[in-house]
Amino acid sequence: EKVGEDTAKRVPMDSRVYFMPEILTRELWYVSALVAILFGAAAFLYNAPALEPHANPLITPLHTTAPWYFLWLQGLLKVGDKVVWGLIIPGLLTGLLLVLPYLEVGPSRRYGDRRIGLSAGALSVAALAVLSYMGTPYYGVTTSPDQEAVAELLPQTHPGPLRSAPWEDLTLGSYEAAAWSSAPNATLQDLLHEFNTSLTTVVSPDRTDVAGVMVIEDWQADLKKVTLRVTWTNVADGSAGEFSESVYLHRDGRYGQGA
Repeated sequence: EKVGEDTAKRVPMDSRVYFMPEILTRELWYVSALVAILFGAAAFLYNAPALEPHANPLITPLHTTAPWYFLWLQGLLKVGDKVVWGLIIPGLLTGLLLVLPYLEVGPSRRYGDRRIGLSAGALSVAALAVLSYMGTPYYGVTTSPDQEAVAELLPQTHPGPLRSAPWEDLTLGSYEAAAWSSAPNATLQDLLHEFNTSLTTVVSPDRTDVAGVMVIEDWQADLKKVTLRVTWTNVADGSAGEFSESVYLHRDGRYGQGA
């Protein structure tokens, strides 16, 4: 339609539906019904997963990320100075978003009449998508490959395969990842096979003789200590390298082990 031309269809008075109270009442009923359905599903249908480990303010877990709606902000933190890109720039962007309706005012919704505003909006959406990707662990994050290998079985942000394994199947002993097929049960074979596969990331031109070991010990009554150990030889000087991490698993743990 032309700018300034009103082409709205005229509706007779007796056929009009007014926002107050008809539409507002209807929308309130819809929202109430949806909330009731969500409450019912949360109370009777949805089984919440186990809580994650307690947060340690001194340790940042591998690949921890912000909620999806803040990934763009985490991506900005990887660009440069934390104060500038993590505080000042987001503050300016938020302020710009608040005043944008007063800066970009147009009488028409046609793209030809709002090229600058609509183009800026499209570029903003694209920038948010790129920054959100930059906020993920797949961009600009360097970690030690031995820690990555252990984190496959023993992640720091969720239970993972080892914690979720049946407690009774964690047979006491020491097992080499390369000899996963000789483990005493299928659970250990699967865990060791995954461990052995993840060790391929540790192999590099500056590391040789990479090996992985899983040690399961009877620590206390109904409590087992499981240690994942990665060893290698540094090519540069022939020195030995090692990384290990341990976890304590109780028979009555809430990660899915036991009955």
